[in-house]
Amino acid sequence: MFRSLLLFFFLFTLSLAEVNVAGFESFPLNPDTAHTLIKVTKDAKFILVSKSNPSTGYNWYLSNVEDLKTGNLITPLNLDNFNTGEYEAKSSNYETIGSGGYTFFKFQAINSGTASVTLQYKRPWENKALKEIQVDVQIIVIQ
Repeated sequence: MFRSLLLFFFLFTLSLAEVNVAGFESFPLNPDTAHTLIKVTKDAKFILVSKSNPSTGYNWYLSNVEDLKTGNLITPLNLDNFNTGEYEAKSSNYETIGSGGYTFFKFQAINSGTASVTLQYKRPWENKALKEIQVDVQIIVIQ
């Protein structure tokens, strides 16, 4: 019951985020789940999104960006120089500084196959991640 309420709250709060995701299929990630499988179609644009709070020093980083660039299956679309995605604070009429929000990673599926995306929640000056999520992206061709 508690997990269902927590999932509902997460998805409801996610719907309030203001990052432009028009034309993207959204996949909310649970930061407490280490491994996830998603399926997308070839040429699809999709986002992976997770709760984050950079004001604490922690942020989500795409740790295997070089593997994705050479793999020719999916292409990251919105990385900055530090391999982080886009951050959007929670929307509210009385926004609280330090309340956190969501980090979005945008991708496009290029070819059929399975690619792995590894996201790490860590401080940039630390080597060890507080959390890590591996997302296997299965790209299928619909005929």
